[in-house]
Amino acid sequence: MASDLLTICGENAYLYTSEEILQEIRSTLIEKRRIRNKYLYSDQDVEDFIETFIEMSTIIENLPDIHVIERDPEDNKILACALTAYADYIVSRDLDLLDLKIYNRIKIIAPEDFIWYLRSI
Repeated sequence: MASDLLTICGENAYLYTSEEILQEIRSTLIEKRRIRNKYLYSDQDVEDFIETFIEMSTIIENLPDIHVIERDPEDNKILACALTAYADYIVSRDLDLLDLKIYNRIKIIAPEDFIWYLRSI
């Protein structure tokens, strides 16, 4: 799914991220056993994914300090990056983000829904 999303996004969308988000993606994918057991990938797969993601993305610096999600304040950096980039979508599996559905005109959707959207345009 992740490689499908990157391939489709590379052809149809602009990607934005930040160093803070990349660090969180890396640590989550490497350290969370439940995720690793579900998707079965290696540390090298994670590094390859991150490298490809960086190559396809614009890195946003100097994220504003916002406080929207209280349950997991680390998610606020994703909202801050999207705001700074003037993004139309946040694509995530994070339930705290998905529960918002929309934030400051930015739609928040799951990867499968974004792939469907990109294939339909």
